[in-house]
Parts: sequence; structure tokens; C-alpha cells
Amino acid sequence: MPLPGDDLFFLIHALNPSEKRYFKLFAQRQGNEKNKVYMKVFDLIDEQEEAYDEELLKKKLKSKGDIKMLPQLKIYLFDLIVKSMRVYRSEKNAANEVFDLIQDELFYTEKGLTEMRVKALRRAKELAYKFDLTYMLVAILQRERVFAIRYSGGDPVAKINLIHEEEQRVFKSLNNESELGKIYYTLLAQFVIDPKLNDPQKIEWLVGYKNHPLLQDINAIDTYYSKFLFLKCHGYIYRFSNDYQGMYQNNLALLTLMEQYPQHHFNVLGNYMDAIASVLSAAHNLGKYEEFEGLLKKLDELPKDKLKDEATIAMNILHYKMLYYMNTAQFDKSEEIINECEHVLKKYSNQLSDSQFVSDVYNLSLFLFCKGDIHKSLHYCQEVLNFKTESKQDLQHGAQMLHLLLHYELGNTVYLDSALRNGIRSMQNKSRFNDFEKSFTGYIKKLIKTAEREKSGVYKEMYDFYLIMHRQNNHKRLVLIEETLAWAVSKVENKPLSETIFYKYK
Repeated sequence: MPLPGDDLFFLIHALNPSEKRYFKLFAQRQGNEKNKVYMKVFDLIDEQEEAYDEELLKKKLKSKGDIKMLPQLKIYLFDLIVKSMRVYRSEKNAANEVFDLIQDELFYTEKGLTEMRVKALRRAKELAYKFDLTYMLVAILQRERVFAIRYSGGDPVAKINLIHEEEQRVFKSLNNESELGKIYYTLLAQFVIDPKLNDPQKIEWLVGYKNHPLLQDINAIDTYYSKFLFLKCHGYIYRFSNDYQGMYQNNLALLTLMEQYPQHHFNVLGNYMDAIASVLSAAHNLGKYEEFEGLLKKLDELPKDKLKDEATIAMNILHYKMLYYMNTAQFDKSEEIINECEHVLKKYSNQLSDSQFVSDVYNLSLFLFCKGDIHKSLHYCQEVLNFKTESKQDLQHGAQMLHLLLHYELGNTVYLDSALRNGIRSMQNKSRFNDFEKSFTGYIKKLIKTAEREKSGVYKEMYDFYLIMHRQNNHKRLVLIEETLAWAVSKVENKPLSETIFYKYK
């Protein structure tokens, strides 16, 4: 439907000089020769003083082609002006677009453009409901209330009552989102601090959230965001319960939810790429690597419109590709992984969190250790140890023990004596010097003092001891135990570690 010229006239005349200058610069950047025609229409309408005069505009356009295209020109010009004003204020996404529309509505109010005000509020509400921007509905409903009193006509009291009822529903949804958000961020914070949590009381407290009334029935929840939080909460509850099958099924349900609501794929929190990564993580914990290539391909094919999205996708692909190659014995891909890791860490250094850096560099060090490239493994292991952060303490702890193994492999026995003392002191200070760590450092000390021809017996003893420990404990919380078992087997059988790392310890 052609846009009425009056709207375009009122919009152009509502712009202040600064806004007009910005619009012209914005239009020039579009790089289209036809913009000269649009700008001519803009200037001609801007010259009209009291009312929109289409016949006068046509006379001044002169070109029959331009006159014939005038309806389309007006539509394009109106959209271009509004777009430029939004870009002038903020980057465009769903939340910003709603915010912009609210600002537009205020702008239209100041200029007395009542019909445009109604359209802006209507569009803002549509987007807020579509994208579950519940918190923005409060502001929209407040503006609707003002409009109902001053401009709407009819029975304003009845309209205010309807707005109030809608507002109560919105506040109920917000309360649910707030409560679920508190639970989610509590679980997430603990996972970030210590994903290998081994404190029975803390675990009981965190897992106990499954009994919360809002975490009983996902169908009783009315917004997408609340459903998303429901599944995210249960994901961490399964994680702290060590129910990896439950976590895998839950993450598949999250991915399905995201695919049912494609408009939420790139929300700040409810990110589709994160949902794919969650399935990859759960599949890794179950050893279901047959699904990795398809999921990695799905990640790689996601749109990369923003640097943040591009960086997150690249980091997720690197992280899970390393796990995939390592756990499927593809050690011939080491140079590819090193190059990709160095490229990603360098290119997206400003986008990397401490947690991502520690995870990727630690996994690269472990990958190279399993391959038998000890010098390169030590280089990256040292990077983890030198990186000061409170994130991923479990992996930094693993790097401390891997550091000792690497120096042992290199025959640095003189250095190992002081390294062991420092390592033990550090683990004790962090309350991480438990049975596994005590026996680990004890065996390293014993191996240093044992003659080469007698070391095979120590390796066998080490393997038997850790096999029992592995069976009696949750191996997911004993970082490096499986690698230590495989390392001991490789020494007993005189094979490369890459041939024993996948030994099934069951």
C-alpha cells in the first residue's frame, strides 16, 4: 500500500537540523546512485512549508520516470529516515528496536504526530511479545495508559482496567523470570567457579533446586525466556548430580525449544549457538562423538553478522573440535589444531573470557601430551599456569599435575624436586590436595628415586591403584585420572600414550 505523503511530510519536518544532517550522511553511505532521487524528494518535501503538496512535488521532479515511481520513492524514503534515526541512537536488535520504537513514540508525541505514535506503540508491543522482552512491556503499558487518558477517546476507565489486567500478567511473568533467573545464575556461578565441585553439602543444596515449584512443569510456564531458564536450570542440576544422560536429553530439549522459536536464536542469553554447544558438551560427557561432525557443521553454518557471534562460534568450534579429535584418536590433526588455536586466540583476544582461554589452552596442552609432543605440550601448559584468574580452577589444577608429568617425561628430575614441593603447597592452600593428588605426587617422587630397570613395577602399581580409585569415585571430578591411567599403561606396555589413552577403565 502506498505511503500517504502527509506522513512523510510530517516526519521530515519533525526532524531537527542535526537529525537531517545525519540522515543525509547515512543515505550517502548506502552507495546507491538512485539515492540522488530519494534525496531530491527529501529536499523538495522539506521545502514545502505548511502542508504536503503532491502536485507541486511532481512538477519539480519533472522526470516522468521519477513521477511514476513516486509512491515507491516515498515508502523507501520514509523507511530510510526511520532506519537512520535508529542507527543514529543504537545498534539494531530486537531489544534495541523496541527501545527505539518507545523513543520514537516519545518523539512523535513531542511533535504532535498522534497516528505515528499509535503505530509505534503497537509495533513495540508486538515485538516485545514476540521476543519475550517482558520487562519492556512495563514501559509500553505505561505509555498506553497515558495515551488512553489523553487521546484515545471512548471509555478511558475501561481501557485503563484492561491495561492494568495485562500489566498484572506481565508482572507475574517477570516475577517468574526473576526467580528462575536467580536459580540459574546461582547454578551457573558455581559451575564457573568449580565445575568439579566435590563438596557433598554444596551439591545437595544445588541439586535441591529441582524441588522448586517453578522447576516442576515446563508447560505451566508462559514465556519462552522462562522455558529457556527452566531447561538451563535443570541442565546444571543434572550436571551437579552427575546424571550425564539426563543432561544430554535436557540439552536436546533446549535445542528443540530454540529451533521452535527461531526469532530467539541470537538473543544475548538464549543463544542458539550456546544450545548447540550444550548438546556437544553433554555428548562429550557420554562419549557420543558420532554426533560431533554434524553439530560442528551446524555451528559453522550459523550466520556471523557480528564480531561477537563470529568469535563465539569460532571458539566453540575450536573447543569441541579439540575434544572430538582427542577422544577419537585423531592425533594426526595436531598441527591443524595448533594453527587454529593460535589463530582464534589471537584474532578474538578481546572477546575471550578467562574461562575460554584456560579451557582451550589446557585442552591443547593435553592434546599434545596424548600425542607425545611433550615440548609443545609443556609450552601451553605453562601458559595456563602463568595465567592469573579464578576461572576454571579445576583445569588450572589439572595443569599443575600435568606440568609435573611433562617434566618427568623430559627427564628434568632436578627441577621436579622443587616443582613437587611448590605444587603440593599450592594444592594444599587451595584445599585440593586430596587422595588422588597425594598418591599422584607420591608416585612421581617414587619414580624419581627408582632405577630405570625397576620402574615398570612402579608403573604397574600406579595403574592398579588408580584403576580401583577410578572405579570407586566419580572420575569426572578427578581431573587427569584417566590420562594418568593411560600414561601408566603406556609405560607398562611400552607403547605410545596415543595408543593407550582410549583404554576403557571399567
